[in-house]
Amino acid sequence: SEIAKKVEERIKDKWQEIAEKAKELLKEEAKIPVNEKLWNQQISNAIEIVSTWLEFFSFNTFNNVKDELPNDLKKMQEEWLKFVGEAEKRTNYGHFYALTYELLGIILTQKSRLWKAWEEKPITDKKCLMCGRRNALIENSLREGYRYWNGEKWNKASISDQLKHTLALKRGERLCAVCLVKRLYRRGIFKKLFSLKDEYLPKPESTVDIAGRDFINNVKGDEDFHLLKLVDIELIYPHEWESEEKRESSIKELENLGVKERIYKKLSEWWNTYKEPNKYYDILMKDGDRIGKWLSGERWKEDCEEKGLPNFEEFLHPAFREKIKEWRENGKKKGEELIKTKRILTSSHHIAISRAMKDFSLYKVPEIVEKFDGFLVYAGGDDVLALFPTDKVLDAAYEIQKYFKKDFYEANINGKKRRITGLGNKASMSAGIVFAHYKWPLYDVIEKVREAEKEAKNKYRRDAFCITFIKRSGEILTAGGKWEFKERFDEIMRMLSPSDEKRRKLSHRFVYDLLDVFRVLKREEGWEESYISILKAEVKRLLKKKRYENRLTEEDTKKLFEETFSPLIDEYMKKKLSLEDMGIMLNILYDAYRGEER
Repeated sequence: SEIAKKVEERIKDKWQEIAEKAKELLKEEAKIPVNEKLWNQQISNAIEIVSTWLEFFSFNTFNNVKDELPNDLKKMQEEWLKFVGEAEKRTNYGHFYALTYELLGIILTQKSRLWKAWEEKPITDKKCLMCGRRNALIENSLREGYRYWNGEKWNKASISDQLKHTLALKRGERLCAVCLVKRLYRRGIFKKLFSLKDEYLPKPESTVDIAGRDFINNVKGDEDFHLLKLVDIELIYPHEWESEEKRESSIKELENLGVKERIYKKLSEWWNTYKEPNKYYDILMKDGDRIGKWLSGERWKEDCEEKGLPNFEEFLHPAFREKIKEWRENGKKKGEELIKTKRILTSSHHIAISRAMKDFSLYKVPEIVEKFDGFLVYAGGDDVLALFPTDKVLDAAYEIQKYFKKDFYEANINGKKRRITGLGNKASMSAGIVFAHYKWPLYDVIEKVREAEKEAKNKYRRDAFCITFIKRSGEILTAGGKWEFKERFDEIMRMLSPSDEKRRKLSHRFVYDLLDVFRVLKREEGWEESYISILKAEVKRLLKKKRYENRLTEEDTKKLFEETFSPLIDEYMKKKLSLEDMGIMLNILYDAYRGEER
């Protein structure tokens, strides 16, 4: 218990230290007298830690309390002890590691239910637009610029251009103490805490940076673009130049600097050369499937496939396995019984799983996120949260889950390739993905991606992905599928080529007409087997009808149907997933990839 208390104290002390550095920066450099009462309240309520501890079970302890244990845990322990010698039972506590771990998990779950219900009453009349949960303390007002809450009212703040860049609040954005600390941590506080040079600081990224990544990569070497980014990155979009609010703020700022006409002329040339930037970005949330069951040694079936820790025989060398089979005792085939027994968690196995997940999140995930032009928010164990350009997210998500289930793989560690042990092919991950307009509130996007991840695990039964598309109009589309469907969706997107008309082979009308077919057939007849032939006939007809400028030959069309569409329909049927999802998925991907709505 003393160790747990010390760990909790150290975590909270470090958080307070980071928050104090943020407050110092605001007071000393921005001359903002932070409202201490509300600041301290928000900072102190930001972290709640639950811990538990239990003395290791021994043979005697187990015998004394076994009838009070849950039946499944009692049975697990008794099954295991059948294969352990009498002396070994009494001296090696390791045989009770799994039982101790399971009971700790149960206690921790019960303690977690006692968390304080967290709620902050309205005080400043403005909610934080990042988390959506706390009162805002500082804002970049549309009309008055930077303002802060002094405890009674909102006051105007005089902030230097350098600090404006550090705070990086967009026009209309407002933050609470906790989200402000997070924002500053990636910028100024890193410098103060660790005395780092600018080149070692993490680069700040906005939703516009992510959405317009391809466009920005083409122009980022231009000095005028750097100036534009400091003033207002949203001006890379043509429609923002028509905004009354922008004319009164950032466009006027460019005018005062004497660069407005020059920058607009350059942007016009870039729009003609590189096309307008995508208005949508996406956020990816991934999580390992049933990791708790993995650790407990439990096995289960999912889509007719065995999941979880392998039985003992799968760990053993074939020659050793055959030798164990010869073990007999009192006429019983103890060896055969042993190798069919599920492996329970041991300390060494627990360490191996923890190390595998640590290496995966620390080394492989950042490598994959960088490869696909993403921005990693966090990666810890089997959890991942990252932002990507719309056309990169499925590739990144697919590759992350592929490496999660490898036996071994290579990763770059301190500039060198190193072989890493993975979790193996019985492991799996599910993902929630949300495509959103760069102006949509981020806290709502995060809430939606949590919901999508849950849908991937529940509705689509794990080892799956669920995608939600929040259109600027407010319309929301959701669809999902299994990871093995991805390559077929990729092939269809190549034919549709949303962002490059020169490569397009299927008309964009195809995705909308196909969805109509799915919905009509579903509404009238459902998805009985006999109607699949009707659906496939309609898909064939649409493929022939919607060929773009005859770039698909008859042979190409036939091949596309037989090798992509027909198998994809069959896979949705086999997995007992809604075929309407297939149509919605194509609709989502097409609109999100091209960055505009129908």
